Parts: sequence; structure tokens; C-alpha cells
Amino acid sequence: MTRYILLEKVNIENANAFNNITVGIPAITAFMGFAHALERKLNAKGIAIKISGVGLEFHEYELKGYKNKDGQYVTTFPLPGSIPGLNEKKLDAHIMNQAYIDLNMSFILEVEGQHIDKSTCKSIKAAVETLRVAGGIIRSYKDVRLLDTLTDIPYGYFLMLRQEALNDAVGDDMLDKMIHALQQESTLIPLVVGFKSLSEVGRVEGQRDPEKDHCFVESVFSLGSFECSKNVEDIDAYLWRYKTEEGLYLCTIN
Repeated sequence: MTRYILLEKVNIENANAFNNITVGIPAITAFMGFAHALERKLNAKGIAIKISGVGLEFHEYELKGYKNKDGQYVTTFPLPGSIPGLNEKKLDAHIMNQAYIDLNMSFILEVEGQHIDKSTCKSIKAAVETLRVAGGIIRSYKDVRLLDTLTDIPYGYFLMLRQEALNDAVGDDMLDKMIHALQQESTLIPLVVGFKSLSEVGRVEGQRDPEKDHCFVESVFSLGSFECSKNVEDIDAYLWRYKTEEGLYLCTIN
């Protein structure tokens, strides 16, 4: 049996917004990792379910660049010379070496299992409060409930994959193509969507978990964009899923 569960309007504070060469929306792997951690929490309690897809719907977000003189995070990323209190003699407001973002978003979970009902939602509520999303703290959420119809989806914007925009862009390498695509279409968003292996799978001296094989990887980037929830006709077309190939570990939308 497959059911959809809505984690409605989750408030996340100080999620990691820095992804190697980009600052903005956290890596898709971080959101998928949250769903995987949730699945493992439930499985450990004897709730036999599998989360096979995740829809990411955004309601609000605020990017934080640096701390001002009052110790508050400021949204913008200004040049050093324009930061108040920053001059040759005094450094009141320092540039943050780690960018953060506050998110208000909903998760639509595609859940597979034999018995998925209101008690499953209750267990999810208890588990969610113990987890983080992209390193950010979950401060609150509106509700966790079964999603029976598309009209139950709250108004917002789904994060979609736009790989074709990157494929069609001009450039000598993927970074040049990404920059070209972003210049051509301002609504595009750079995203981290997975990892690519750089070495053979094996054991590494001093590795954290001696029982598992490891390999060195680098991030895989793509492009995305937001689509209004009013346009949703088939929820399956808005769900991120895992896809693995030789040397590739990806999050994609079919």
C-alpha cells in the first residue's frame, strides 16, 4: 500500500545554505537524508514503512549572510566595504564563513507499508521533533496528516528539477554551463543533487566506521526552479527520488 503523508509548514531555523560553490537552497541530499533518518527512526520503533519519494514545497525562506552590530543575521551578502562597522580599525560585523537559511516548508512523503493510518502520523510527529533538516533545527510545524486529495496541499511552491536547462546551456565545462543558464533564465536555482565517486570503493585508514566501505566523492550540481502548487495534477511528478548508477548517487524527479 502506498499513501501520502503531509508534514505541513515545518519551520526550520539555521539550515545549511552553503554548498561548495553555491549559497542558497540546501542540498537535495540533505532533505532526502532527513526523510531517510525519519524512516529509520520509525523502523526502529517497529513501524515497517519505506519513504520512497519526497515532495519539497516552500512557503517562505530567509537567507542569512552575516551578523550585524546587534548580533542578528542579515539576509544579504554585501561586499566587505559596505558592511556597517567594518573598516581598517574596527570589525564589529564579521562576514560569516557559513551561510544559513530559515525555511518554512512542507514535505509530502510517499510512504509504502502495510498499515499506514493516523497512528503512523502520530509516530512521525514524535520522531520529527528529534531530527534536524540540513543541520537546521525544527522549531515547529502545523500538522502531520494523511494526504487524501490534491486540494489538501497547502499553497506554496514546489522545488522542481530543471536538468534540461543545464544540458542546453553553452560552456566549456559544467560550471560555465550553469553560469550561462542562470544568466539566461533568472528563475533558475543552482542545486546539489547528489554525489559522484572520485575513487574506488574500499577501506581508508582512520575511517569513521571501520565496518563499511568508503570512497571519496564530489558534489553533483544541477538546476531547479519553483512551480506553484496550483499547477499540481499528478503528485508523482513533483516527488524527488533516489537514483543510483555506477559511480553516481543522485536525487532526481522522474
